[in-house]
Amino acid sequence: KVASVNLEDNKIDQVLAIENFPVQYQEALMNSPDHMFSEQVMQEGIDALAKAKAIAEKYGATKVVAVATASFRSGKNAEEFIDRIYKETGIKVHIIDQDLEGILNFEAATAQVDFPKEELVVWDIGGGSYQFTTLDKEGQVVVHRGTEASIPFRNHVITHIKRQDIKDKNTPNPISPKQMMMTENKAREIAEKVDTLFKEKIQNPNTKVVGVGSIFSYN
Repeated sequence: KVASVNLEDNKIDQVLAIENFPVQYQEALMNSPDHMFSEQVMQEGIDALAKAKAIAEKYGATKVVAVATASFRSGKNAEEFIDRIYKETGIKVHIIDQDLEGILNFEAATAQVDFPKEELVVWDIGGGSYQFTTLDKEGQVVVHRGTEASIPFRNHVITHIKRQDIKDKNTPNPISPKQMMMTENKAREIAEKVDTLFKEKIQNPNTKVVGVGSIFSYN
């Protein structure tokens, strides 16, 4: 995303460009016996970042940085990959933890919606992690962190509910009514771990939940 930002109030004045270049980093790690990025996915990532940088510069951006999340936190060759990205594209990649990921998502959401911050819950679900972020009664940012995101959850359904080999299947579909019930039970089990603050806030009719991430964009 390329945007003109008012730095006085941290609000986006105008979005100049939005482009998406999906690269399946988490998928590559889950399919790797040694939990490393493959040469193919690394090259796809470098090509995607080069395209993104070219678009940003076309609109006058003078500095381009990138943040990396779940897959880069766990990939065994992530640091080597980041070094290669910088050498080939000039883009500095920063690996951020889940707390900062949640905070950045919260700030990004509040920059685009008109809801009061205290009424907002931001839900980010990616390939390898998810976060809920909100403000507590004192106005402090609170982040709930989890790792059972889209790909681990999908793999759980394939291996533990459908009893199939993940090497042969990359989708749980089709799902029977019984399997769907088991899947929903697993989701409820994960939901029970969420901090009470979020449960109470979601029950409040004034609360707005904003979804962040490609899961919401593509489905």
